[in-house]
Amino acid sequence: MKIVSLITDLDPAGAERVLTDIVCNLIARGHTCDVLSLKAPPQDDCLVDALQTAGARVAFLNATKLDFFVLPFLVRYALQRLEPEIVHSHMMHSNLLSRFALAGSGIPLVNTIHIADHRPSQRFYFMLDRMTVRHASVLTGVSKAAVRYHSAVTRIPRKRFRVVYNGCDLVEPAPPEECREFRKWCMMEDCTKVIGSVGRLDRQKGYDLLFDRMGALSARVPEGERWGVVIIGDGPERDDLERRVRALNYPNLVFALPGYRSNARSLMAAFDALVMPSRYEGAPLTLNEAMTLGLPVVTSTADSLSELCEQYEGGFAQCIDFNTDPDGIRLAKALSEAVAAGRSKPFVLCSVSSMVDQYEQIYNELTGN
Repeated sequence: MKIVSLITDLDPAGAERVLTDIVCNLIARGHTCDVLSLKAPPQDDCLVDALQTAGARVAFLNATKLDFFVLPFLVRYALQRLEPEIVHSHMMHSNLLSRFALAGSGIPLVNTIHIADHRPSQRFYFMLDRMTVRHASVLTGVSKAAVRYHSAVTRIPRKRFRVVYNGCDLVEPAPPEECREFRKWCMMEDCTKVIGSVGRLDRQKGYDLLFDRMGALSARVPEGERWGVVIIGDGPERDDLERRVRALNYPNLVFALPGYRSNARSLMAAFDALVMPSRYEGAPLTLNEAMTLGLPVVTSTADSLSELCEQYEGGFAQCIDFNTDPDGIRLAKALSEAVAAGRSKPFVLCSVSSMVDQYEQIYNELTGN
């Protein structure tokens, strides 16, 4: 089968990594795969390298916001040249463009929703989504919560969607020496416990909410101990978060923002617990990866986080509603219990192979194979 995957860009983020896993596994199963990115090549080309090494052809349209009105024609022309048997698009912009580009072509189209996007700026796209949904053959969402939210805001019936969880295999933890070096780099070598997170530094991830509630956590640190709080990642809110960290003055807490690390998921082995204070989510890979390491997890109640935590068999997981915990007292209690809980057995919610099985079944249904 010849499959084209369409996505906005190939920066090494969640949806992009999911697409890469799907494509690489499909190629290993004997399919021919092309990947089309709307934007220019990313600065970090690790996913591009992985795709090309697996045998995928990768093309970039180098589009900008100024190309909004010509993009449907550019995508249509690119897809005509690739001659796919099926197209699988990921994320809102790609989903909409793929519908315009394939309208009347007879080529089956799978659209995947990766996030429950609560930004007011998305209302226009939700309207377009509802108006053009008839051009999509199958709609999938990465969690029940993402489907529920998207159905509510677009008024597309929930029965139109299938849920396919993001696949995540066991993460290989960083070696103990590498974990020690990372803690040392963060000036946390003498910390009794380290609470960490991995994510893009933007408003969605809610790290400002976390830092605003550190007073209650400081009050819970046992006498004579120091705890570390580290966020691995980069993004547009970095300067603001650094200012917040500099303003914090708790002698028993150490904070670090070490930036982007290509091996971030392996470095989570240096954490005693994972915290995820997101404002909205789809089905974050970071949470799944932490579960494969057996880490205790504390999250917000946003969208799919409760849904995923409920399935964490044998592991410690608590969800905190940040709106009803302005002083961070419940958050501090949950984090204290998390670091005391220790690791559990590795847990895999949905393997990459299982995820690809489900998408391959959808492709076969649409193409009659």
